Amino acid sequence: MRQVTRWGHCPVLIASVFGASFGLLGFAVAVVAETDIPPGRLSPFDRRLRPFLVIGFVLFSILSIQGVLLGFVLQDRLGLSAEATAHRSGVAFLASGLVSLAAQVFLVRRLAWSPAWLLRCGLPLSLAGFVVLVFAGNFLVIVLAAALVGLGYAFAIPGCSAGPTLLMKDHEQGSVAGLTSAFNGVAAIVGPTAATALYEVSAPVPYAVGAVLLAAALVVAWGKRMAT
Repeated sequence: MRQVTRWGHCPVLIASVFGASFGLLGFAVAVVAETDIPPGRLSPFDRRLRPFLVIGFVLFSILSIQGVLLGFVLQDRLGLSAEATAHRSGVAFLASGLVSLAAQVFLVRRLAWSPAWLLRCGLPLSLAGFVVLVFAGNFLVIVLAAALVGLGYAFAIPGCSAGPTLLMKDHEQGSVAGLTSAFNGVAAIVGPTAATALYEVSAPVPYAVGAVLLAAALVVAWGKRMAT
């Protein structure tokens, strides 16, 4: 039984809406500025860069969904008090963070895979975690799903970050950094806004939408335009 009222998420939603509005405004200004591209600057529609921007937008949107909603999910599905919710949310986030850190230290560095293969490995792992979170109603299962999402991000985030920098020339690196930061920043604002609105419709919906977006990102990662 849900303990959070329909209006319980309004402060988060209102703040997210204002943040998203300013973020999208800034992004629109940046895109307009790119219409007359001098040497060394890149368009967000550059074929080399575009797959990584799309996947990065999805990844950072989904990451923000996880951060905003996991506490609500634990409280609503397990019927927890506020104190118990805080404690168990901390356990779930700790599990996700530790798994992600361990994977980056002991796996990602040693495997030395290309960015494309890091994405092709990481995205399915996070996708599997989100699918489990659509249905999970047990604390241990939720923690394991959160850890699986973290494991996927341990592979996917480095792949998405390193990919564009390896493809571009030295004089294009500044533009790459600016565009990826802009896309990721807007995603981190849009994600919570959409997640909160979707959670008001139905608790599993944000995770179902997240799973669909991760599946779409995986298709992009396997596309012909993704350099290996």
